[in-house]
Amino acid sequence: MIEYGIAGGASLRMWRDFFSPTTRIVGFDINLDGDPHLPNLDCYYANQDSIPSLQRGISDSGITSVDVIVEDGGHLSTQQRNSLRVSWPLLVSGGIYILEDLHTNILHWYPKSAYHNESPTMFEDLYKASLGLPNSLPINTSEISQILFFMQPKTTSMTSVLYKV
Repeated sequence: MIEYGIAGGASLRMWRDFFSPTTRIVGFDINLDGDPHLPNLDCYYANQDSIPSLQRGISDSGITSVDVIVEDGGHLSTQQRNSLRVSWPLLVSGGIYILEDLHTNILHWYPKSAYHNESPTMFEDLYKASLGLPNSLPINTSEISQILFFMQPKTTSMTSVLYKV
């Protein structure tokens, strides 16, 4: 399992408690001060603004395939897109890719959002892909079997889950 975004390591600890004790859980972040240094958790440096940095982090981790990827790092659409581009090929058939905090891409919800840095946004491209429309996702959308969107109404927080064929 991979998670982008370590912060204080709470989510990594949650995943460690959720999965079996033998599950390898790898976290990537630009600030490893949040590395929880716990059994079966490995943390590596990776900057989502840089595809070469993401590739180096993956290479350093030794990961060649993964069942679950959670993108909860940078909220910029370009950062989410870079992580998807680099990580999707590692995802096994039947694996899931979770993108958190897509709501920051939606301008009518956050008109002054500093996270809206490209058009179309990841949210817009995922929505188009879910409808079978042309999009600019950095992966082959024929490899996606399903795209789900989840929203927390009170906060408008949005997460998307992609299932790989």
